Amino acid sequence: MRQCRSRGPSHFSALALCTGEGAWINWKYQIRLSENTSVSNINETQYVLRNLRPSSAYEIQILAYSSSGRGPLSVLLRGKTLRETAFNISLLWASQMGLYSTDTLGENVQQLVSAQQFIPNVQGLMISSLAWHDHASVYFALTNGTIFHYVAENQTTNPKLTQIRSISYAHSIAFDYIGQKLYWSNPKRQAILRCSIGLCDESRENVELLQVVTIAREIAIDSENAFLLWSTGHSLEISRLNGYNHSVLYQTGLFSGVQIMGLTVDTGVLSGLDKSKVYFITRSSTGSKLWEMRYTENQQAPKIVANFNEVSITGPIRYFNDRLMWLQGSAEVVLMDVNTRTRSSLNVDTLSNITNIHVRDQNLQKYPRGLTKENIQVVPNSVPNWSIEIIGGGENFSIVWQPVSNINIGKVYYEVFVNNTFLKITEYGNISLPTSRFPPYSEIELVITSVTFWASSKPTVVRLYTPSSKPSEPKNPRIYVEKLSQIYQHTLLKEHVAVNESNPKKFHRDSYYIKAELRWDSPSYPNGKILGYVIDCWKNSVKTGTCTGNSRELSWQIQNLEPNSTYEFAIQAYTKAGFGNSSNKITTNFQLENPVPMLLLATSDRLEIFDIDRNSVQPIHLGVRSIPAIVSTRQYEIRSQNIIHHSPP
Repeated sequence: MRQCRSRGPSHFSALALCTGEGAWINWKYQIRLSENTSVSNINETQYVLRNLRPSSAYEIQILAYSSSGRGPLSVLLRGKTLRETAFNISLLWASQMGLYSTDTLGENVQQLVSAQQFIPNVQGLMISSLAWHDHASVYFALTNGTIFHYVAENQTTNPKLTQIRSISYAHSIAFDYIGQKLYWSNPKRQAILRCSIGLCDESRENVELLQVVTIAREIAIDSENAFLLWSTGHSLEISRLNGYNHSVLYQTGLFSGVQIMGLTVDTGVLSGLDKSKVYFITRSSTGSKLWEMRYTENQQAPKIVANFNEVSITGPIRYFNDRLMWLQGSAEVVLMDVNTRTRSSLNVDTLSNITNIHVRDQNLQKYPRGLTKENIQVVPNSVPNWSIEIIGGGENFSIVWQPVSNINIGKVYYEVFVNNTFLKITEYGNISLPTSRFPPYSEIELVITSVTFWASSKPTVVRLYTPSSKPSEPKNPRIYVEKLSQIYQHTLLKEHVAVNESNPKKFHRDSYYIKAELRWDSPSYPNGKILGYVIDCWKNSVKTGTCTGNSRELSWQIQNLEPNSTYEFAIQAYTKAGFGNSSNKITTNFQLENPVPMLLLATSDRLEIFDIDRNSVQPIHLGVRSIPAIVSTRQYEIRSQNIIHHSPP
């Protein structure tokens, strides 16, 4: 930008001393610049100076002259031209008539959107906040909380205006050009929210609620450094773009009579310095003050830049190219050089009832580390669900996962929720938890979301089990005893099973042997996956290995026990974590037979054994399609889970 405007007065408030009205005839003006440069023969009360050096300071004075001589010089005006930039700077103006754009001189007025396009049938609505995306895209919020998106025409499309229907009750809006997200404050929910452009219209599920509770009247964004700043009217507050590290920078007091009217940030992009300053205006009944403050690592206390007597400053305030501009009333925009503190006014004759202003300066959209819009990556991938596991045990266990590494700026953090309860935020791929917080081997739902300051991934949801612990003792140990005849042992149901008679054995009719079946129930607290059970045995109070064993079931069969001995049994369950306590000992001396209680159930097409102790049914496969009716006249008994057939007498 190489233009500078210097305006002379449109009229004189009083005649020069000792001059008559004729002295006003045919007056002309001369503009004197520093370095002994001047421009004469000016008939109007404004003039555009061209071919000035960029980013250079100038001193300007104006005098009037006629054929009668020269008048006195005006007050000295000091100013500085804009920096030479790659993109032209334009101003956005919101008024009751619609949305407009101009150049930095207030010229080349162009109406972007007529008020009739977004408020055709509603009276009293106006644009309350502005934000821009690029040279062709503008967002604006209305006083009823709705947000519209305007896209300028190009070679292939006409101008497009759409309402973002997933957003409501928006008060102030701002845009993050690195994360490509729109931010807005919602005083009704006491929240600040954001969503990615292009996704806001699709669903409310794409809207992200930041982790701050506040009533923000105006918000501003420092995309490069990932800061979000806002004012509540009585305080100036700051956080990271995702709501982390919330703190208060400045407070006025609720009953002080002082209100913050606007804020804007200078990130030092154009100067090449890490200034990271926030400017804000406070207003009271006695006047207004302009403040500045650093808000990054070298944070400083706010200091007053200028004092004003005006109480009509309404804001918002905007920064561009070492200048501040703000609304003062509904028709005047004030510009101030932040270095020289000189002020001037900017009026657009065709615009009135101005409600908001903004500076569209693409030169401020700088990407760090030489990155560009095309290759910068701030949206982290989701944590792979296959990589999430629980390891360890004892007093603590760890949840571990594969770290995300696809971003090229900033850090990745992980938000961890367990059973819908927030657990921790970490920048590492693991967290350690005390075992006492969760029952052993309990199923938990883990939700891990990888986040940067600019964006978040989709959450990864998995269900895992906490580490195992030693189980409690098995419940209800019991023993069933059968005295089996040697003859019965070799007697089968001959109608369906063939008997091998090649090597017959002879047995005494009164001979028998003892078979015992030890049963138990699962522990009340398995504390993990039961890998098996160990059975310990004592014969006549002496531990012996002849009747011990290891079972994966809830039973253990022992044969060839001595009938005149007393046996004791105890059962231990074990998991990956180790052996639990033993059950109570159960004792038997085999004096009385106590077989497993079973019933034989017969239907027209099958036989079943009903285990009364287990309350379970086991089918018997006979290999026939139907059972003859004569089955009801035959006698059967169940011995050691075998069916023994007795022929009728």
